[in-house]
Amino acid sequence: MQTFIHKVRQWRTPGRLALFVGGLLALWAPVVLLWMLVSGWLPGEAPAQFQLVGITVLLYLAVPTVLWGMARALDGRSLAQYGLVGDWTNLALVGAGMLLGLVGLTVFLGLEGWLGWLRWDTSRLGGWGRMLVEGLLIGLGVGFMEELLFRGFLLHTFRRDYGLTAAWVITALVFALTHFIKPLEVILATWVQFFGLVVMGAVLVFARVRGGGRLGLSVGLHAGWVWGYYLVDTLDLVVYDRPGVPQWLTGIGGNPIAGLMGVCFLLVTAAVIRALPPVEPGAGVSAPGTGGLG
Repeated sequence: MQTFIHKVRQWRTPGRLALFVGGLLALWAPVVLLWMLVSGWLPGEAPAQFQLVGITVLLYLAVPTVLWGMARALDGRSLAQYGLVGDWTNLALVGAGMLLGLVGLTVFLGLEGWLGWLRWDTSRLGGWGRMLVEGLLIGLGVGFMEELLFRGFLLHTFRRDYGLTAAWVITALVFALTHFIKPLEVILATWVQFFGLVVMGAVLVFARVRGGGRLGLSVGLHAGWVWGYYLVDTLDLVVYDRPGVPQWLTGIGGNPIAGLMGVCFLLVTAAVIRALPPVEPGAGVSAPGTGGLG
């Protein structure tokens, strides 16, 4: 067994990625099947909404579990090597990122409203309390899991073999591709969004670099964006129905990052992150010349 583990530790990026996918399926798939059967699902039936939520929750639990096992078995280290450092600085960065994400999105949409490119509709604000809590939980869940996976494990893994710059580009592309797994007709209708997702992925890598290798800033930023957009989208707070305003400017299908303004918003966010005071590398993630990435 020790000989096998020693050989696996020498695997390069493709082998480690295959090990992660295999480990995730081996852990997640049986639990999902058990959940579906226990919750009353029968083969051939479409899953109910609460069953789909359960599948997602199980996935979000399985990803960090598999990554923790890989970190321990392959590198003899903790999740700190992926930026998940257990210190107050990382927690403070989460808060700062959420604030930046929420304020930035508010200013962005407010500017478009002031320019007359969208209109605000507050008729559904009656249910905002429940949506506020739901959005917060969803934002934190998505931000934590996706940042641990993309800006944590994948960035760390690609960097080992290809260097930080290449890892930065590859991770951003993989992030965009995995969010673009849709029916062909949807892909063709919203292909502009792909570029925005690449820019978003790159900005989130930059947030980790500026956070001293910690994931806190990228987790918070991602969570803040998801939280804010969840409220706007679920409550239908903004309507893109202004005549003469092209969708390539404000976003194809009402998606802000599928337009020129959304990409500019992400670039401005990167400039704000660059202006923040530098953060000392966290324990377990420091490495010379990488901005704290381990």
